[in-house]
Amino acid sequence: MTLRFILPFAILFLPGCILLPHTERIVPTVSGTIAREAEPVANANVYLVPALHRNHCAASKYAGVTDRNGHFSIRGDSRFELFALLMGDRIMSWGVCVADSSGLIEAYREFGFGFPPSSVTLTCDLAKAKNPCVPSA
Repeated sequence: MTLRFILPFAILFLPGCILLPHTERIVPTVSGTIAREAEPVANANVYLVPALHRNHCAASKYAGVTDRNGHFSIRGDSRFELFALLMGDRIMSWGVCVADSSGLIEAYREFGFGFPPSSVTLTCDLAKAKNPCVPSA
């Protein structure tokens, strides 16, 4: 075989360039507590938004409601892919939006390379105007 036939196949099968059947995480499992000045916020709608970009909070199919103690939990999601051609790391973004009596706000946003983590626990204080939620250790 000549080099012109071997080279394209060699490039496609370099490690990290091609993934055959795999599961890709879309959003992590997110749980946590929502409060306003140390008082739990009950019955707030919490939305886990894949591909969240600044100022684009909206309702999502990944949703939960806080209980009387301000606790919530939203199950993550993955999808099965038969084939994916990657040329470098994938860009990911996701976030959490909260809707309560004061309106809909972007409470947390993560942006980076790769895939979302499998789970995240957030502690939120809606009294903070900027970055109301922080990941718990």
